[in-house]
Amino acid sequence: MNGKYIVDLFQNHIEGNIIVYHDDYPIYNCLNGICPHFAINHSNGEYADGDICTNNAENRFSLLRPFLQNYRGISKYNLQEYAILHNFTDCVFSNL
Repeated sequence: MNGKYIVDLFQNHIEGNIIVYHDDYPIYNCLNGICPHFAINHSNGEYADGDICTNNAENRFSLLRPFLQNYRGISKYNLQEYAILHNFTDCVFSNL
């Protein structure tokens, strides 16, 4: 993955005004001038800065892997559909 991939992703698949919160991985520097973005520097022991944190994204990814283990042998071509299903079930059960 490189900065060009990130820029292409944002320009081709993301609409509207967004703010990106990310860790301190340098690849995200390519977002300068594309959208507002804020980094949390985990290497300096920083895990939140006011409303800025990456815990929600890290939490979601930690729940996705166990969800996918229920469906053995997932093809990379179908992964998006399983991720959508996980997102849907997560939204439904969190609003009960």
